[in-house]
Amino acid sequence: MTQLRCAVIGAGAAGFGVLRGLATHAGAVSVTLFDEAPDRADDMPAVAAADAGRPYRQDYLRHLKARLGASLPPAKSHFGRQLAGQPVEGWQPMFKSDPQGRLSDYWGASALPLPDRELADWPVEADALRPDYRDIAEAVAIAGEDDAVAALWGGGAATRPRIDRPRQFDRLTECLNRSGRSGAYRFVAGASRQAVETGPEAPNRCVSCGQCMSGCQLGAIFSPAAGIDRLAGLVSATVAGRVVRIDPSDRCLMVDSDGEQTRHGPFDLIFVAAGCLGSSRLLAQSGLAPDRMELQDNTVYSMVLARPGWPRLRNVKRSHTAMTNMIVAGLHDSGAGRDVFVQVYSFFDFIWLLKAPAPLHGLLRWLGAVLREHLAIVRIYMPAELSQAYWLDVDADGRLSVSLARPPAAVGAARAVARQLRRAFARAGAFLLPMPLIRHHTSSHYAATLPMGQGTVDETGAVADGVYLCDSAAFPRSPAYSPTMTIMAFARWVARHAVARRMGPATTGE
Repeated sequence: MTQLRCAVIGAGAAGFGVLRGLATHAGAVSVTLFDEAPDRADDMPAVAAADAGRPYRQDYLRHLKARLGASLPPAKSHFGRQLAGQPVEGWQPMFKSDPQGRLSDYWGASALPLPDRELADWPVEADALRPDYRDIAEAVAIAGEDDAVAALWGGGAATRPRIDRPRQFDRLTECLNRSGRSGAYRFVAGASRQAVETGPEAPNRCVSCGQCMSGCQLGAIFSPAAGIDRLAGLVSATVAGRVVRIDPSDRCLMVDSDGEQTRHGPFDLIFVAAGCLGSSRLLAQSGLAPDRMELQDNTVYSMVLARPGWPRLRNVKRSHTAMTNMIVAGLHDSGAGRDVFVQVYSFFDFIWLLKAPAPLHGLLRWLGAVLREHLAIVRIYMPAELSQAYWLDVDADGRLSVSLARPPAAVGAARAVARQLRRAFARAGAFLLPMPLIRHHTSSHYAATLPMGQGTVDETGAVADGVYLCDSAAFPRSPAYSPTMTIMAFARWVARHAVARRMGPATTGE
């Protein structure tokens, strides 16, 4: 049987999803992966859970101090490495995935499907994506439980036990789910869905050490690079370099490696999965997209939640996970497209440990554990309609420039959400501190530069014969909910159906 020659551009979340889709046709496809930086070795080696004790943690903190310097708070990093910034005219710099796929190493590991109501304006029906969501959930290892928020996407989605979290979150979840609708939103709360291995028998299981924010020592947090490594048998060849042009006439690629350009192909199918910025630039440079596109983002506001009471000073549980411990869907009464998403983080002591002398770490970890039962960080993610947007401009040489197209809506919209949250949290004996909302300048949830079904990209993800866009650039809009799991599921859906169409109508890919 003649194999279809497939090119996959990008080794991040979307690239992983594409490969999962192509794996449903294993044997019928030959895959070449184009990755700008295939060498992803970390400075700090991963260790088994049994070895992640105090000596390794101390070495890890010393390494981070040397790499991050005196910044306070320390920048989000991955083993001390930080992402490059893309300048934005009229706004703060945004993160860019340079090299390809790296942005997915810096995420908060939030992995949940979009509620059906958020998919209402997609050309792809929610039922059509369910097999892809299920496959990604199994492949990624998603910690969570079957609770109230699971009903928003028909149950399931969690394939591992939920992460370890302070007891106060159980009380908060219960009260939010009883709060009903007292304003524009009805809140549905549950355990976080994290792409974190929590299986008790897994050698890389999470040990709740609390140092997640600068790279997981155990490899418990899902990494697309590690996921792609597990699919190595599917990939026939890997080409290191930046793809600078797609020739749609013969489906060949021009690749730049250290200033030297080489031509690869022809291919039967090309899957563009270089991230929203990278894919948009590449398609524009190839004449397959406009040279000016609007990029959507989500405005994010942070607050501090406090629960009064006498602190528990004895037998304090010090273990914790310094990522989202609780998620809340704010369902707007207008229906699809206006929901907000709330993530609640456990109060963490990582900043203290990074800046304090080693002899004080024991005391500071104890103090942090006491405070975690009384303090939490609340982040509100606003929908695209109430958030900032950018212009992406690509010149003839493929250089990308970004400028602010639209500032976020007035802070009053977020304050209205905060007021309703405040009333709901109060029923659990907690209150949001009376402080101004802290607005983040960028959330990294970039999407919708080339919305499918609206011109450049058709309802199957195709931008030309045999050329498919497979990441959030093709989303119709940027939802408030975390997009990463949907990026992977959507990419899988595009890939398996693209191959099925080439092979014949009897092929399903499932």
